[in-house]
Amino acid sequence: MIDHFASRDELTRFVGTGRCKVIFRRWYPGKQRFGQEYMKGLRGGQSTLCLLDYNAGNPEVSELGKVRPFAPVFHPDGTRAVYSTSFGKSDIHIQPLYQGREAVKVAEGAYPFFWIDPSSGTEYVTYRTECVASKTDHPGDTVRLPIDPETSQPLGEPEIIYPKGFTGGLSPDGTFLGTAIHWFTIANLRTGEEFHPLGHEPVCNATSAPDNSGRYMVLRKDHIYFSAVKYDGTELVEIEKPEGAVEWQTPKWSNHPDFAIAVAADENLRYAIYLVRLSDNEKLKLIWGDSYVHPNFWVG
Repeated sequence: MIDHFASRDELTRFVGTGRCKVIFRRWYPGKQRFGQEYMKGLRGGQSTLCLLDYNAGNPEVSELGKVRPFAPVFHPDGTRAVYSTSFGKSDIHIQPLYQGREAVKVAEGAYPFFWIDPSSGTEYVTYRTECVASKTDHPGDTVRLPIDPETSQPLGEPEIIYPKGFTGGLSPDGTFLGTAIHWFTIANLRTGEEFHPLGHEPVCNATSAPDNSGRYMVLRKDHIYFSAVKYDGTELVEIEKPEGAVEWQTPKWSNHPDFAIAVAADENLRYAIYLVRLSDNEKLKLIWGDSYVHPNFWVG
């Protein structure tokens, strides 16, 4: 497969800097309608972690490690990624973003995120201990596991931060925790209150804003839109799929509050990666040529 991607100049004009990285994996769902020549090179939907580093002298897509990632997320400093290996409870790994470095298994669970305690500087991986697509409850707990910032090894036992399994990660100050598997729920961990900013509308794929606004991003409206919204239902921003695309998948907030990243499918259900600027709803087609899923974007 040939990966095409926006130039550093195009990215710099869109973001304001070229010090950016993208992680993702290749994705070949069975519903895709590709020609025979394309299908010859497919690997059964399997892919190791892919990295496009615009900081490099000659940016190109590289594959790292030996583990198939599910929903990889950058560390705040852009040097590592954390991911589980499936939607449900599975091995959680931290992968250094350098060639020749292997992933470190740190736990078993689902939907991991990095979180740094703003008062102590301690680094954690947060995750849910169980994960099933339940319409009535949130199985498992949400926990935080301290990790060594140098080796990525666990430094103790996980601590429960919420007695329900949530998928969307903590806000940077640790106040808000969100989830969106069927219903969209944001919990205030300081008061114990739960909020449902979109009522009982079916949504999925929650991620926290990289600030303390209490906003989360979710995929909604039959994948025609993804949205950012505050816990109280205000500050709603809706991002419609690109012209000619049939759906969005796996939107995720970046480490910059004005940028999100997602994949959008063409008529053959081949998924390209788009960068979205939330302040004016503009989109940049970032990576295309093969089929991709679970992108995450980092701005230096």
